[in-house]
Amino acid sequence: WEVMIPVKELVASGKDCTPCLCSFDVDRTLTGRQGDLKACPNDEVLPVYDSAYERGNLTLSVVGQGFANTFCSGCYVAIVTAGDATGYDSQEREVLSNMLGNNGKLVSTEWTGPSLHGDHRSNCSGVKVQSTLVVGCVDKTKQYAVASIVDWLQTSHNVAIARKNVYHFDDREDNIAAFRGTGFNAIQVSCEPRDSAIGLCGAQKSEISAKDGVNLCYSHR
Repeated sequence: WEVMIPVKELVASGKDCTPCLCSFDVDRTLTGRQGDLKACPNDEVLPVYDSAYERGNLTLSVVGQGFANTFCSGCYVAIVTAGDATGYDSQEREVLSNMLGNNGKLVSTEWTGPSLHGDHRSNCSGVKVQSTLVVGCVDKTKQYAVASIVDWLQTSHNVAIARKNVYHFDDREDNIAAFRGTGFNAIQVSCEPRDSAIGLCGAQKSEISAKDGVNLCYSHR
């Protein structure tokens, strides 16, 4: 039997030679609540410090452990986060960049953004990036960093990615809603269970899909 893959999925995964980009938030997207394996038994706790929220041992979500069997494995990959991933030259940054490089197309392990050297988060409108790993974009301004990443990939690596083939994944509703009108796709993740306005366990592989437009948790149901 010949398995027919929908054209949309081929394009989204880059398997038809059309480049795509998957951008991920960090806290409660690639990570879950530190050490909470009771609520999130499929997360993985590492002996690495994570300074986000309650602080503690870095706890990777299911997607934070790897996404090799999702469409993003065929795409260029990026991080756009409000936090600083525990600061300059941290073990957390190394873990995250290694994971991205093992699962997708990561063009650089260098980090960039307002919080490159520590937590100095700011509005990322007009911020020029020097890699696809961006830290320090305050909530509701991540769409500007994603646009800057797309521009940087074209000017520095001669990779032209259409906006319709760009996907950002984030646990916060306000960050996803901010992508309306940009031409990019944005998907809210860590939908069940929740920790108030943020995710709890982080992104699940079933949430990593090539959905068009802006998709919030309640629209998944």
